Amino acid sequence: MVVIILNKFFFGLQYILKKHLIGQVVTKENFAQATQFWNEHFGSYIIDKEIWQYIIEKYDGNLPIRIKAVPEGTVIPSGNVLMTIENTDPKCASLTTFLETILLQIWYPITIATNSREI
Repeated sequence: MVVIILNKFFFGLQYILKKHLIGQVVTKENFAQATQFWNEHFGSYIIDKEIWQYIIEKYDGNLPIRIKAVPEGTVIPSGNVLMTIENTDPKCASLTTFLETILLQIWYPITIATNSREI
């Protein structure tokens, strides 16, 4: 028997936001450490140093983004937008694409919460 779940139980975004995206996310120290790691593993040209230095200088390491999402715990039909991410500074255009990788981690808690709710 195959069960098709038509609704998603939105769960887990708050954890990801608090762990990775809220507050002073980028500092000179962790940027230097990340740059060294990326250079050792990928080469020096993979990182856009200017955007991160700009965020440190202009925003004191806080990310110029706006995330809108349905409230956690909402049961929403499949096919709807659960959250959006918007860049609030044109000089940081690539930031949303970079952060999408982190935000995609939300699929796991949503899947577990949805399956648990259905069971």
